[in-house]
Amino acid sequence: MRYPFLLLVLCTSAFSSAQILNIDKTDTADYIHKAKWNYQLSAGLEIDQQQTTLYDATNTAEVMLQKYKNLFIFSGSYRFTYNGPANILNAGFVHLRYRYQYKNKFQPETYVQFQWDNKRGLMHRVVSFQGFTRILVLVFQ
Repeated sequence: MRYPFLLLVLCTSAFSSAQILNIDKTDTADYIHKAKWNYQLSAGLEIDQQQTTLYDATNTAEVMLQKYKNLFIFSGSYRFTYNGPANILNAGFVHLRYRYQYKNKFQPETYVQFQWDNKRGLMHRVVSFQGFTRILVLVFQ
């Protein structure tokens, strides 16, 4: 076998079912000393009159700060659907991540994520990680 590690990664990733956010984007520019902010905010509300009034709202926020070799990311989302006397959907997450030397293949990383989904049985939970992340780039020819 020529690439046993590649086979192991493909097999284990095929069976994984995590709810961790993938926030990686390819960034090939040089590190800059000046702070750079990126953000995206969105909100939506839909009201529909049926037998009772149905309210459906989605709110998201994503903020990223790059300062030389430091990268801070905040991401959050909240969605609810309310149908008169009952909640049909009440779910969301808040994610905070820090990376140092985020353009290297090996990078120290810390994140914490809080998730909830009251109507589908996901209990409130906190997921956290601290360690080194290996950015794996596969090139198929």
